[in-house]
Amino acid sequence: MLRRGVSDLSEDASSRPLSFAINRFLAPRLLEAWIKIRFDNQVADRCLTTIARRDRLGSRDRRRLAEAIFKALRRRGSVDALMGTKAGKQEHSPQWLATALEQDWPDGPKALLFQENESPEQAGNLPPLVIRQLESSSLDLLELGRALRHRAPVTLRCKPNHRSRLALELRDHGVQTHFTPYSPNGLICEDGAQLHQLESGLRATFEVQDEGSQLLAMLVGASADERVLDACAGAGGKTLAMVDSRAQITASDIDDERLARLSNRLGTKDTNVTIQNLSSAHASVHEQTFDRILIDAPCSGTGTARRAPDLLWRLTAEHLTKYTTIQQTLLRRYADWVRPGGYLIYGTCSLLPQENEDQITEFLAQRQDFKRVAIAQTMGEHLAQQLGCTDYLQLLPHRHKTDGFFGCLMQRL
Repeated sequence: MLRRGVSDLSEDASSRPLSFAINRFLAPRLLEAWIKIRFDNQVADRCLTTIARRDRLGSRDRRRLAEAIFKALRRRGSVDALMGTKAGKQEHSPQWLATALEQDWPDGPKALLFQENESPEQAGNLPPLVIRQLESSSLDLLELGRALRHRAPVTLRCKPNHRSRLALELRDHGVQTHFTPYSPNGLICEDGAQLHQLESGLRATFEVQDEGSQLLAMLVGASADERVLDACAGAGGKTLAMVDSRAQITASDIDDERLARLSNRLGTKDTNVTIQNLSSAHASVHEQTFDRILIDAPCSGTGTARRAPDLLWRLTAEHLTKYTTIQQTLLRRYADWVRPGGYLIYGTCSLLPQENEDQITEFLAQRQDFKRVAIAQTMGEHLAQQLGCTDYLQLLPHRHKTDGFFGCLMQRL
């Protein structure tokens, strides 16, 4: 339903009108960015960076351009539903942006504002492909779509038992935080932009890591002297989260540049982490076994859509097929590296059953020597009950206020 007036979509700042006017300087750059992102399928971050560098935009204009684009992206489903066939036509982009941002466009039409939506298609940032993939799940697609309209918080992870002290130190430097509800080592910042102004010594006492990612690392259950493999370590967020367990951790990835970044993050202070590329090129000579192996598998990333709202709209069926094939390959490869009695932990930052439960069902049907184990075995009964999770760790933006994460704990018999 269309109307003129003030939108009541949400009290969240990312769902309110912009705090600035779309002026004649910003308008053509905003329109250019939108057309490249929507009609040329460019990645939003890269597109904005290119325009900002080309036009030598100052920090204020860069922030305004990014705020406007990401606000529009988070409302794509809603505005598409309002505008119908016009939404997919490039010549109507000024009206589309005016509608999404609830502002007059310079020399253009007034914004068409909209009320609360009542269907998943209109709820917000859920494209038709993702809705089809989730229709068979038990997820509340209306609430999920609404949650994806909102900006994700900036969350920090600190060392165990240091959270209260860090919160006080950050407060003394003007950064207000509050405790994460599930992770015992997390803090949520009220204004993440202030972190860049902190002195390097204080910044070194924490890592920026979503609470869902912290919880997936907890699912591993690493303990002192165990041999743990982080098989898809990337830049090492979960490796770093497991360092204080004092397990003997091997961090591996197919990308040597990402492993180099992990090495820089570790420095020389942590001696219980070995960085080694154990990808398929090296698998034939690998003769070690591990007590626990984490496969944080490459995936569609649909659980991170609050941070990259254009990601869902660039997803295709071909992409999904590619990811699920990689996931199956990883599960088959690393299963043999788990010692009898050891654990295989599979995780993604995806919301889609094809990349999550379906992969576990297929793997366990093929590997009778593995069984699924309740997450309470490593996370504890109390936390599992808090999360409302039993067989799987399934974290959802609309329910847990984290990024979307999936995790499964399996034991080799």
